[in-house]
Amino acid sequence: MRRPSVQQEALQQLTDQAERRRTAFRRLMAFSQAEEHPAMTRIMREYADALWVLGMARDADQLLPEAERLLADAHAIGRQVLGEHDPETLTCLDHLAGVRQDRGDGDGARALYEQCLADREQFLGPEHRDTLASMNHLAELLLDAGEADRALLLLEDAVRRARKELGGRNPDTLASIRNLARALKARGDLLAARELQIQLVVDSTQVLGQDALGTLDATNDLAATCLSGDDLSSAEGLFTSAIEGYRKVLGDTHPDTLTAMANLATVLGRLDDLDGARDGHRHVLDLRLTMLGPEDPDTLGSMGDLAGVLVALGQPEEARPLQEEALAGFRRVLGPDHRDTLWAMGNLARTLTALGRPRDALKLQEEALERCQRVLGPAHPDTVIAMASLAETHFTLGSERTGKALLETAIKLGRLSFGDHPMLESYRERLLEIGNRILRQDPPRRRWPFSRPPGRR
Repeated sequence: MRRPSVQQEALQQLTDQAERRRTAFRRLMAFSQAEEHPAMTRIMREYADALWVLGMARDADQLLPEAERLLADAHAIGRQVLGEHDPETLTCLDHLAGVRQDRGDGDGARALYEQCLADREQFLGPEHRDTLASMNHLAELLLDAGEADRALLLLEDAVRRARKELGGRNPDTLASIRNLARALKARGDLLAARELQIQLVVDSTQVLGQDALGTLDATNDLAATCLSGDDLSSAEGLFTSAIEGYRKVLGDTHPDTLTAMANLATVLGRLDDLDGARDGHRHVLDLRLTMLGPEDPDTLGSMGDLAGVLVALGQPEEARPLQEEALAGFRRVLGPDHRDTLWAMGNLARTLTALGRPRDALKLQEEALERCQRVLGPAHPDTVIAMASLAETHFTLGSERTGKALLETAIKLGRLSFGDHPMLESYRERLLEIGNRILRQDPPRRRWPFSRPPGRR
């Protein structure tokens, strides 16, 4: 679920809506045999939905378990009163999966999404709006889990069905096309993704309006694809346009506004406007600290982003405390094996080396490589870069034999892993730079620390 606007006025509206639905729910519960009333499933589900949305808006984890419990009860009552395959019963199942996904139970959510999709296809029809929604919900979860191949097949089918049943410019069809472009990008087909997204921006503007969220999201997605493809000037203009729209519709402090602002700051850094990048990331960090708190992964990511610019500006001593705080926070919040934790580990190690502490860096890099190999696999791009970075530190410490062996292995794995995949160009450049620097004993050039892909926040 999109985290709703966190502005005070919007929060009050969501709170009032939850209170109204709680009142309706309690009034119905006051009747004898209330659970057998035909409206009970819908009223209970609507109350649970209100708690779900309010919990996401407030970032209040305590509301989501109550929403999950109510949806589970509503689904059970719906099966008994309305029937197992009634549309309302299946809506409860779909929303229950969504809450579990937002609570971090990906496996539990996947099982429910798959069950709901199978039931909707069988009992509502393969081209029913609810069936198409289920296909998109499952595909979004698969994309988040890194299963782009399966998500792509599902979304190609969903777009074909939606175009046939709803038409190519229907809002639901446009939503499916947006997800299809995401899947194509995840598979590395940037050209196909970009072509879809360009047309999607045009169609969304005409169908939904220039300031509609669907149009702004399409613009933001296209900007991120341009950034991934190194079309920095297009990315800068598109992110700027998306930010203006998000500010108008969602407000200055909405998470989507802040994410687009962070990505724009990254573009500025890639364009060598390091002062602009520093100011942009610092502004986003200040807002995220206020709105989300210091332990939110987005806030921790902003700390790392700002630290990266400071390193590029030749200020590693100022960057180090931010990187240490980000790494400690990622360990606590996401765990030691999460990719963002490993990303933070690698950037702190490079800063420690720049500060003349290569032995401290070596310990971090050895841990990062071990975790990458175990969690991501030996040929994953992150693993290859972690190995090359460790090789460089061994050379710095005079352990040339160990460093050379690691570098040779990293180069072999890089050829195997990177191939011609356009999304991995930054990995290829990073590996080549490390190798050349080691072999020629070149001094490190000022560069942007190896960063997370855009849009992951």
